[in-house]
Parts: sequence; C-alpha cells; structure tokens
Amino acid sequence: MELQGTAYLNSLATLSITFVGFSALLIFFRQTVGGPMSKYDNYFVLTFIQTGFIVAIGSIIPQAAQAYPVSPETAWRISSILIAIPLFLFVATLPRRRRIVTGMPMPFGIRIPLAFQWLAALLLVANAVGKPLRPSFPLYGTALAMVMITAMVAFLFALGIIFRETKS
Repeated sequence: MELQGTAYLNSLATLSITFVGFSALLIFFRQTVGGPMSKYDNYFVLTFIQTGFIVAIGSIIPQAAQAYPVSPETAWRISSILIAIPLFLFVATLPRRRRIVTGMPMPFGIRIPLAFQWLAALLLVANAVGKPLRPSFPLYGTALAMVMITAMVAFLFALGIIFRETKS
C-alpha cells in the first residue's frame, strides 16, 4: 500500500532539487560579471543547497521507512524525527554561521523565514510525538512545504543583497 502523500512528496523533492541547482547558479553569475566568489557568496550557496537537500531527503524518508514492516503511523514518526534533527541543527546554527561570514546580525528579512523554519521543525516533533494529532502526512507535508517556501523567500532576500553588492 502506498503511503499517503507520496506523489506530493515526490513533487516536493523535485522542486527542492531544482532549487538547489538554481541556487548553485550564483557561482556562474559571479564568474559572468567577473567578480570572485565572496565569503557571503559561498555561505549563500551552501546555505540554500543545505536547505534544498533537507527538503529532498525529508521527501524520500517516509517512502524508505514504509518499505519496512511498520505501520504508516510509525513511518511518519520515524520520518519526522529523522528530518527534524538536521532541520533543528540547520536553523540553530544559521545565525552564527551568517554572523561569522558577514560580521553583522541577521537582517529582519531573514529572521522571519527562519522563525517559520523553527515552527516547521516543531511541527515535525509534534508529528513524531503524536500530539495534537496522530502521526500522519498532513503535518509532515506542511512542515516540509514551509521549509521550502521560506527558503525560497530567504533566497530572494539574499539575492537582493548580492545584487546590491555587485552594483557597488
């Protein structure tokens, strides 16, 4: 029996890998305008590749878990905790990693998407625990979609910073 949400998660995995490729295009953009990759460029590319991979991996874990003789509920619990861990680590370390590269605090425009990513990680934990709802696709799919959407918003904000730097 196919796990609920499989088609959605497959689409989300495709979107996230496309996002990873698009994020990596910054390297070619910098070379085209003749500028070297800055520390911020490297941080930018790595950060969005990591986010895209978290979503892609999160999109395939439920199907892998379901391949074992476990109930769908158990598959969602396992998947939720397995992707919540790297998401928490990513979100918790991002402000420090950004400050090391830029020497400045995180701008408000990045804090908002990051807060939603914290919320997504908490949704995954709630799904793993089974409170307030039994572990299932809706909370899991919502959490991964929130990570992808907020990464795209943060990408646009960060891209604006890079374009401003390029004009200077």
